[in-house]
Amino acid sequence: MLLLPLIFLLFASGFTQRECEEYSKNVIQTVDFLPLLPDPETHSISSAKCDYTKVELIVGGENANQGEFPHMAAIGWVEDNSYVFLCGGSLISSRYVLTAGHCIKVPRRRPEGPSIVRLGDQNLDPNVQDRATPGDSGSPLQVASSENQCIFHIMGITSFGRKCAQSGKPAIYTRVSSYIGWIESVVWPGES
Repeated sequence: MLLLPLIFLLFASGFTQRECEEYSKNVIQTVDFLPLLPDPETHSISSAKCDYTKVELIVGGENANQGEFPHMAAIGWVEDNSYVFLCGGSLISSRYVLTAGHCIKVPRRRPEGPSIVRLGDQNLDPNVQDRATPGDSGSPLQVASSENQCIFHIMGITSFGRKCAQSGKPAIYTRVSSYIGWIESVVWPGES
């Protein structure tokens, strides 16, 4: 099954908006029905087909439901014949994951760059109950679309913070709208 991105870059150009609208067709289910009337006309009803359970604001972390955020990525490196996941990201096209720049190459720690991206996994390590803060880098600051709860607007990318995800402890995010032109030139060259 092809996993399509379920995100929308806020303030995107016309081309990116069209791409997101095309992707959004895949997260809407339309059902035709006939009312119990003589000579009925077919009616349709549409609804979002995702497992997102709306949460206004998450502070301090919260466990996700299975399938709730299939566009979210865990970015990992090989370490001792296994993988260690140190950054997050978001699937923004069928081939690209948006993440923080420092998640791609960490010269002193991991000069080789990431070697795996896992999409939609809920728990990467069964021995760990809560998500570790170091893995938050590159993850999205996102809001659900008011038109379709299966589409998310990425407002920012987690850069760093101290004791992040705790009330009263700020985290620093990169404003995605400042990089829309560059993102479009890489993901959809010649189209924007």
